[in-house]
Amino acid sequence: MFNKFTAFLILALMLVFSGKAISQEIHNINFEPDGVGADWEWTVDDNDDDPNLEFIANPDPTGGNMSPTVAKFTARATGNPWALFFTNDNGQFTFDDNNSQIKIMVHKSRISPIGIKFEGGTGTPLELQVPNNVTGEWEELTFDFSERIGQTFSRMVIIPDFEERSEENIVYIDNIQVPMGEVIDLIEPEIAAPTPGDDPEEVISIFSDAYENLPGTEFNPVWGQSTQVSQIMIEENNTLLYETLNFQGTQLAANQDLSDMNFLHIDFWTQNATMLSVSLVKLADASPKEAKYDFSITNNEWVSVDIPLSHFEALGLVLDDIHQLKVDGNGSVYFDNIYFKVGEPVVGNPTHTIDFEPEGVGANWDWTVNENDDNPDLEFIENPNPSGGNTSPTVAKFTARAEGNPWALFFTSDDGEFTFDAENSMVKMMVHKSRATDVGMKFEGASGASPELKVSNTVVGEWEELTFDFSSEIGKSYSRIVIIPDFLERSEEQIVYIDNLVIPDGVVVIGDEPKTAAPNPPALGTGDVISIFSNAYENLEGTNFNPSWGQSTSVSEVLIEENNTLKYEFLNYQGTELAAAQDVSEMNYLHLDFWTANSTELSIALVKQADASPKEAKYDLTIINNEWVSIDISLEEFTSLGLEIDDIHQLKIEGNGTVFFDNIYFRKDVNSVRYTTNNNSIFTLESNYPNPFSESTQIRFNLKESNQVTIELYDSFGQKVKVLMDEFKASGNYNLLFESVSLSSGNYILVMKAGNLESARTIIIAK
Repeated sequence: MFNKFTAFLILALMLVFSGKAISQEIHNINFEPDGVGADWEWTVDDNDDDPNLEFIANPDPTGGNMSPTVAKFTARATGNPWALFFTNDNGQFTFDDNNSQIKIMVHKSRISPIGIKFEGGTGTPLELQVPNNVTGEWEELTFDFSERIGQTFSRMVIIPDFEERSEENIVYIDNIQVPMGEVIDLIEPEIAAPTPGDDPEEVISIFSDAYENLPGTEFNPVWGQSTQVSQIMIEENNTLLYETLNFQGTQLAANQDLSDMNFLHIDFWTQNATMLSVSLVKLADASPKEAKYDFSITNNEWVSVDIPLSHFEALGLVLDDIHQLKVDGNGSVYFDNIYFKVGEPVVGNPTHTIDFEPEGVGANWDWTVNENDDNPDLEFIENPNPSGGNTSPTVAKFTARAEGNPWALFFTSDDGEFTFDAENSMVKMMVHKSRATDVGMKFEGASGASPELKVSNTVVGEWEELTFDFSSEIGKSYSRIVIIPDFLERSEEQIVYIDNLVIPDGVVVIGDEPKTAAPNPPALGTGDVISIFSNAYENLEGTNFNPSWGQSTSVSEVLIEENNTLKYEFLNYQGTELAAAQDVSEMNYLHLDFWTANSTELSIALVKQADASPKEAKYDLTIINNEWVSIDISLEEFTSLGLEIDDIHQLKIEGNGTVFFDNIYFRKDVNSVRYTTNNNSIFTLESNYPNPFSESTQIRFNLKESNQVTIELYDSFGQKVKVLMDEFKASGNYNLLFESVSLSSGNYILVMKAGNLESARTIIIAK
């Protein structure tokens, strides 16, 4: 996707004048011939034939923008909704208090979101979307990147018309106000990587002057990366250089059987990278599988690492046919001596220590504080008591507010996904507290949630090491550590210092994904469907699929068989916010398709926000792993809980693991079966209701007066598949045995009619 550039861009964070730090300058990309931006290298992508960004005379030089020259972006009808353009020519810069508000002027023919994100450097990429409010005239939009203050970036990406298109759209852009970057020379290592001494007979070498390398290796396959790859000589030694790194592949000419090897060896050197990892990729199956190892970085010196291959095997990766390696990270990194070797095997997953040192582990991770009143950030400070039990220079400081909950906590997912085993189930942590209270710890992620363990400190005013026994979790995998430093009511603010967490060494797993897209939904008339997310229908405009509700969930859109699909990773809860409240009282069902390999709990709620106090009703989904589950949820499931559905503004998903979603929409019943809500329920479901149904489930109903009773079963598309009862019944209580032997697993609607009363229930049959 990305072009290569010959210079690496480094930021001048601040200028120093008269002993004071001055915020870096903001400049205006105005596209004028003698101005800024017209002579930069702009790349268009994901836009069919990717027509160049043009610089033309302002088509509307009145009112909001009288600038003579503007940029013209042609969004092809056949391009992706996220058709974009980007540049690295602004240089590498850091957002600060005075330059975190990005402004851009647009002139558009329709209302649609404009996306802006920043990549590269050492910052965490963030994409913001803001829609224009007017058409046919200039409008200035503002994007608030204040949550990235202190982070450094080297690429600006703009998505001018972030929505499906039925025709070509022209978007004019001007006066982009961004921080000014600075280009300086890249510092490189003065000495070559250490010469390895492993036995050549026990080595499979990919890149090293010390061994005979595998022939035919492709060190720069085109995978859409921004990384610039070159080979340079350092002290007469061939060295790989990755510049403006985001990710980079290495493709072997033939699959390699590594089952007799024990380690992957790599030497690397970096001046400015803050995150770096390597993955092994197995391509023998129809769907590639990979597992990732995260490096601990020490800047400005060669780091030599022997990575136990047991890291990858513990995650289910079979090493008999490895075809690719992949590096993820940022900054510029030099590599040498990349090879597999025998050596003595490592038993169990290793551990590592989160020491919060600037060049160690944890200080650059994304830590979230919660349940603590105004949630002050976790701080990294000088050790307040560097004697006795802990001489480490830097520690973490947690401020437990008096107004915060007793369970005020902080957490991170940055350690990656790992598995407890017999060698690493004892988690250690050092604390320095002013009172003796419980310290809580738990893990969350792929296997759900671990038990929450509590251990109290026994001393105050000095460092103490606590041990948490997670041996009950051996064999289970997690991706988040949660720490509750002062688990007790507080009448005043408490300061807790934390250091040297010894936990399993994290590796990031690329989880299983569906190999096929979600089922195609049926053709429905415009008035019969209100679509939120589906390629099959016209979706509601302006939906925010990732509002900031404090969730840990990572949301992205992926393509599966050319079908747009929502992907929720690290799910705890996730909102979907509609641009306007929707009256769905004329609809009968909420439909959604979902797929998950590892979720163990999942629900969806409808939220009504018309009142001062939002109200919601939740429906628990039944999970079938590794296959698409299509479900039509009768809206009676929500109205029976007292929710009025005339102005639904939000949907909310709760659960865990990684889940894919598609075809989220409200619909009417295609066979026009009228399902009414009754104050007096005419039937209830016993046995294992609410779901799933087994091959033999009891249905009990109460008939208040004699009547003709009909009980029918419909599939998810409204087709009648079974009549369970159709006869006259006297008043009284009845039991009916539901037999599903002849039915396949899936989602069904159970409908009962008695006189002028009708009622329906959504059921799932699982075998």
